[in-house]
Amino acid sequence: MSGAPSVLALVPHQDDELLVMGAALKAAARTRDVRLVLHGLGDGTAVRRRLPRLLGYEPTPEEVGRVRDRELTVSASLLGISPDRVEAARPRQRERHFTEADTRTAVLAALEGSPDAEVWVVSEHDDNPDHVVLGRVVADLAREGRLARPARAFVAPWCRGRLPHPPLEREEGDIGYREQYAYRYTDVPAGQWGVGLRSVREHFAAQLEDPSCWSHPVPLG
Repeated sequence: MSGAPSVLALVPHQDDELLVMGAALKAAARTRDVRLVLHGLGDGTAVRRRLPRLLGYEPTPEEVGRVRDRELTVSASLLGISPDRVEAARPRQRERHFTEADTRTAVLAALEGSPDAEVWVVSEHDDNPDHVVLGRVVADLAREGRLARPARAFVAPWCRGRLPHPPLEREEGDIGYREQYAYRYTDVPAGQWGVGLRSVREHFAAQLEDPSCWSHPVPLG
């Protein structure tokens, strides 16, 4: 590993590590220690109601969450992050029901294990309420001086046009079908359904066209 600080990547949902941070995480994993913490249960995706056409029944939210967890673990591995560096936040929260209090508790717990890390998070400038809460909590902690170094907030590519920011920093990467495999592959008998691709197919297609990610710094207070 290089002398660069370790990375603590905080993601709200399974697939954000790839679609929002993919190029940067893959590059960082080559030379830096990367720890990935998932905050959401992944239980609220609307695609669950369409799965009976594939499975013959409607899975429970908990079952969908377990499948999505497996997708994230495989996805992280394809980006170069070992499974022992992928973990669940304490507490995890229901999809689209993140609260600032529980999110703050979870982020502070993650920081205890990586106090000197550079924190990467989704930006609060987003249309998903869970992204907004997680990004805002990290920004608040940075302003309070609770982070060891400036954080980096990643903007979902489909939200880049709405930021009240100076130009974003762009990082290109070699993200392709291989890195998307976890969310594309379907093996019903093995309990793998490709939930991620079915929920935001257009975003996976857009990533193949431009596998860049975009971020802005979150300065310390």
